[in-house]
Amino acid sequence: MNYLKIIILISVLISIQFLHASGIKAELIKVSGDVKVRFGLNEEWQKAESGQILDEFDSILTGQDGRATLYVKNGVGFTIKNRTFLDIADLRTIRKDELFLVMMSKKVEKLEPVNNKTIKIGNVSVIHGSEKQPAQGTDDAGVEDWSILEINGAKALYDYGYYTNAAVKLCKIRDKYSDDQDCGEADYWLGKSLEAVNYTGHAIDAYQKALDEFKRSKCRGRTNVEWVNDSKQRLTELKNKGKNK
Repeated sequence: MNYLKIIILISVLISIQFLHASGIKAELIKVSGDVKVRFGLNEEWQKAESGQILDEFDSILTGQDGRATLYVKNGVGFTIKNRTFLDIADLRTIRKDELFLVMMSKKVEKLEPVNNKTIKIGNVSVIHGSEKQPAQGTDDAGVEDWSILEINGAKALYDYGYYTNAAVKLCKIRDKYSDDQDCGEADYWLGKSLEAVNYTGHAIDAYQKALDEFKRSKCRGRTNVEWVNDSKQRLTELKNKGKNK
């Protein structure tokens, strides 16, 4: 089977899996500070209010002083801290086999292109406007850097034990923004998420990529990067664990 057939097959499987996972709903039970919501394909952000019901096509955005708590249909409360962007679809149940398909698609994309043509498997997500949101430059929602807000959304998923969800979201973030936006932080959290579901090999790759990105001259002057030291520690421990098996 050639690369093109493999890519098409994985793309179809991913689409089917995520369509079966639709139907997630969440209720906003507490809102404080600057919190906005966006419904369906509507590009306009509206002020969030307690009691609003959000489904998988909706999104939520918190500002500098914003905070919101969602009640998900499985009975779990989910608190979103400040400066966070999250699609409600990110809260759907994602199984490990679905994550495996996503990771395999990324591996296939790195293979040699067929007939010198690069084929990219699209992200399975709610689409608002253009395929890529602006990473920098204030937009209509008052956001200057979407990559940071999206990474914060993935971190929230990780903190609440949505490890597979966090990993899938971070894969999309890596595809969506240039590597120099976060200097490797997205890869670090991807490594953490993959390690949590025992995808050790993929986790090692993610930690290494995070460190490689941070080593670039553009990123060396950054402060508050505790994740760099943790990446080094996790990378060493995982490699040593592999040697001792």
